[in-house]
Amino acid sequence: MISPEKSKILYEFLDLWPLEKVREMTYEEYTGLNDKTTFCYSVENRTKGLGTIRALPSNKFGFFRWGEDYNQNTTKTNHDSKYAWNKDFGKKRKNAFNNVIQKICAVIEAAQLCDLETIEKIDLNAWYKWKIASLYSEGRIPPIFKQGVIRKIADEYQIPTKKEEKAPTLAYIMNGVPEEECRFNFVFDLFKKFDNIKEVEPNSGKKSEDSETRFLKKASYTADKRHNIIQNKLFEELKKKYPFDHIGIEENKIDIFRESSDQIFFYEVKSSYSPTYCVREALGQVLHYAHKYRSPKKKNIIVVGERAASASDQSYLEFIKKQVTINFEYIAIPVSA
Repeated sequence: MISPEKSKILYEFLDLWPLEKVREMTYEEYTGLNDKTTFCYSVENRTKGLGTIRALPSNKFGFFRWGEDYNQNTTKTNHDSKYAWNKDFGKKRKNAFNNVIQKICAVIEAAQLCDLETIEKIDLNAWYKWKIASLYSEGRIPPIFKQGVIRKIADEYQIPTKKEEKAPTLAYIMNGVPEEECRFNFVFDLFKKFDNIKEVEPNSGKKSEDSETRFLKKASYTADKRHNIIQNKLFEELKKKYPFDHIGIEENKIDIFRESSDQIFFYEVKSSYSPTYCVREALGQVLHYAHKYRSPKKKNIIVVGERAASASDQSYLEFIKKQVTINFEYIAIPVSA
């Protein structure tokens, strides 16, 4: 779940910067001097309550507007009269900017699927890309960016990792957040505890004498209260639309079950911001329900989310439809904040 105050910050950001808008960003929308409307400002400052990356200079963005205080004699960046960018991203402004935007979109797409391995390989500043990933995964990817803390957690829980690798440790944390706690608050508490653990000499045989950090319980994510809001609204709409069908909530753990004279419908509700992630999370469950339910009637599986499918979501949905023989749909049930 996400606490109300964190939820407000997160969904204001996601509403302001959907993937489709990020893909079409201009230079001015991406970065500016003292411009509080840009994407970079939003990631760094408007969402600082969801994880901070403010300790790093502007070159973390890969492409940035520079002022008089910027050192032009750096060996790591190219620049023109207005903008500077990482040399590895291209010689010309336009090429470098397009390269950065493509990388950010790749991070967002992977984050919506919680694909940590893909994000790990994307060539952007680590703090910056993992902050973006945390935001677009709705906090499912833990907002811990400091490598020293990641290393301490990996050592404590004996998580096999390579140097500078974050994905295995973040996955371990992601799967261990208690379902009844705010994802962000839990991870911030975890960060503080490990950030305060003192280093000990290698091979000394000693363990930190600082206060113990509570064990990360292996627990899967469940939807927050928005799940129930969506579920109840869908239930009422179905009852009005199909007055002669049998419609039930939580029958045999199925979110909503509907049966007509010749068909059966299994509805699985997810509260993720991303329709793609809703489908990814729900599909296995709803296929399992259809498999277990013995009936000669035609079966239909429906994944239900809050937001309408974008063009990229729709491409994924069409792919799924081609892979399964059972009738499959995604529907959106908008609810108020």
